[in-house]
Parts: sequence; C-alpha cells; structure tokens
Amino acid sequence: MQEQLQKLVAELLPHNTTTTHFPPKLFTKVVSCYSEPQREYHTVSHVIDLLDNFKLYVLDGGTVNWREGVLFAILFHDIVYNPLIDNNEDESIKVFKEYCHSESPDLDSTNIQWISYMIACTKKHAILPVIEYSDKLAHVDVLKLEFDTKLFLDLDLGVLGKSRE
Repeated sequence: MQEQLQKLVAELLPHNTTTTHFPPKLFTKVVSCYSEPQREYHTVSHVIDLLDNFKLYVLDGGTVNWREGVLFAILFHDIVYNPLIDNNEDESIKVFKEYCHSESPDLDSTNIQWISYMIACTKKHAILPVIEYSDKLAHVDVLKLEFDTKLFLDLDLGVLGKSRE
C-alpha cells in the first residue's frame, strides 16, 4: 500500500515539483497510522480512494489552486483517529505541524496554516471563517483557499456515494 500511495502522490504533483515534501518515510507513517486496529472507515483504503478521486478530477481538467496543499490535507486529515475523543482533527493538525517542522522546514507558515485550515474544516465538513481561523491567512486569496477546501471536503465525503460492496 505504501508504494501505491507514493505512486499516486507522485502522479498528482505538478510536473515542475519535486517530491521533497513527500519522502518515503512520510508514507511509512501514513500507512502505520491509518492501519491502527481501532479504525473501521478512516483507513489506508480511504486515503487511496481520496487520491484516486483527486487524480480523476485532475485528469478530467478540474481546477485546483495548490495540489500539494490538497495532497497534504488528504494524507493528514485523519492521521489521528481515536473514536473516544472529539478532537481528532486538532490532533491530526498537531501531527501535521510536527511533521512540517521536522521533515519539511522549508514549507512556510502560511502554507502550513492553509493545510491546517483544510484539515480543521473536516470536523464539520464545512467552510470555517478564514480570518477567524488564523491571522496568518489574512493575505491569502480566500476564494482560492475556499475552493481547494471545498474540493477536498467533496473528496472526503465521496465515500458516502460509493456502493457498500
């Protein structure tokens, strides 16, 4: 599964982008976390489904403002899942930020907040007021951020339209 994740992410990166933010050990972590025994739905298969659907969207000519941001949101949005707590999204954001500080220090704070915002929106699967979420997002193009976030949320909820087979 790790190889499948790596391949999908590499295929989705823009052609002029390197994979430095997505090293093999990231996929090891993703597979490990999403394979925990308490998970029923929030599994590696869910992440692969999101990546597959994102790939179809991109190949069909769909618009996305920042592919890497959506990819990070897909990989980290459910990286923490404990059915006994109600702040899995906040904990997932913490893990994402820890990863950025240790493995992707060149990812700037605005980009980290952009991705954190997308993950935070999965709590209610709704757009949050951008400025209230973080003052670091005050100078971003809010329409682009919200567009990418809505796309990501649609991908995340896409499983609801799948057959149970």
